[in-house]
Amino acid sequence: MPAGNAADADTWGGHRVSTRQTSSTVRSSHLAGEYCNSRIPTLHQCLASPGDVDGDGFTDLVARNRTTGEVWLYHGRSNGDADADGIPDGGTDPASLGTGANRTAYATGWTPTARPLLTASGDSTGDGVPDLWTTTSNSAAGLEFVPGRRSGPAGPPVVVGTGGWQAIKTIS
Repeated sequence: MPAGNAADADTWGGHRVSTRQTSSTVRSSHLAGEYCNSRIPTLHQCLASPGDVDGDGFTDLVARNRTTGEVWLYHGRSNGDADADGIPDGGTDPASLGTGANRTAYATGWTPTARPLLTASGDSTGDGVPDLWTTTSNSAAGLEFVPGRRSGPAGPPVVVGTGGWQAIKTIS
């Protein structure tokens, strides 16, 4: 990225990656950034919502433990039939996204030191599986695209941007 630009946008896979190096945020309708609540010192989880990763029709959630670097995929479950009309109500039950029984390991070693930023982009490659993006502390591999997978861990990161990404404070 050129030095001195407050915001830059690169296109990859038909999606725009918008960034900001100041305290303001550039918004993009295609990407949703990681959410961390730094005002709660005992809360070490950061969240990103990529969409339906496992292909079951319900929204899933990615959570990163900032202390251990473990990344978990929380699988969304059905709302069921709350109105008892015999027809599933549709949508994702929000409570299912906070249940440890509904999670699987998605990545390890993704501490804020190794990967300062994590964001979910939806499906960037057109394969039907939502993907992730990360920045790294490695100046030769500053921005990485991480292909999503329906099952098992996320795919191997692919370097798509070099140099200057370490100064980025937000990807959204």
